[in-house]
Amino acid sequence: MKTVETKLPDASGIYMIRSITNGKRYIGSAVNLINREAVHFCSLKRNNHRNRHLQNHYNKYDKADLQFSVIEFCSQIKLIEREQYYIDILKPEFNIRKIADSNFGIKFGTPSEEHKRKIGEGNRGKIVSKETRKKLSEVGKGRVFSEEHRRRISEVKKGWEPSEETRKKMSENRVGINNPFYGKHHSKETKRKLSESHTGMKYSEESKKKMSEVQKGENNPMFGKKHSKEAKRKIGEASKERKCTKETRYKMSIARIAYLKKKKLEIA
Repeated sequence: MKTVETKLPDASGIYMIRSITNGKRYIGSAVNLINREAVHFCSLKRNNHRNRHLQNHYNKYDKADLQFSVIEFCSQIKLIEREQYYIDILKPEFNIRKIADSNFGIKFGTPSEEHKRKIGEGNRGKIVSKETRKKLSEVGKGRVFSEEHRRRISEVKKGWEPSEETRKKMSENRVGINNPFYGKHHSKETKRKLSESHTGMKYSEESKKKMSEVQKGENNPMFGKKHSKEAKRKIGEASKERKCTKETRYKMSIARIAYLKKKKLEIA
């Protein structure tokens, strides 16, 4: 196979991005090869390339390690056919999709509802291995989401109600050693930040009711258990340092009176 190393013309064809270090390749097709090369490296430089394999490689080895070259010039009608041909014979390591498909006219970042449905169906029932989870965790470490990104995530999750089966699975996946925080403890600085983030937070009556029902009876994590002497000592010390506002004290007093009244009625 012979690649074309000359200056790219304003034409369509099949291209390859190859690593000098390890020889790994990415095969793609483009209506305009000049624009496609610019888009690839611009996205990689901004650290928002849609191909995570290429992005991770770029972050590790930088732009100088990646060579963009043309494998074949062809008409737009033949692009998908010829791209698939080279994917089949070269088996490029960087390609996530092994089936050539046209991206012409697609605006990346805003998939259609039909596209979302197909992605969802394709991932349904898929079991992610512990090794893959570990890699995903390492990739996400230190990642900071922008305010716009957070807002979008929040909007997507609004009104989402997981089924009982889903909740059960989510709970089981975070029990014991499966919990990412297993065996760890928050630092004083983290505790302070968590406390500040919750200061002034007010829950609706509906939210309070749901939170209360979730913690009742067998659902309560302390159901059938008792605090050890050491745990009681720590709780006592933590309570001594805590300063309650007058409003909080008043609410605690009302709650205590209501509790005692309920106990008297149960005895009677």
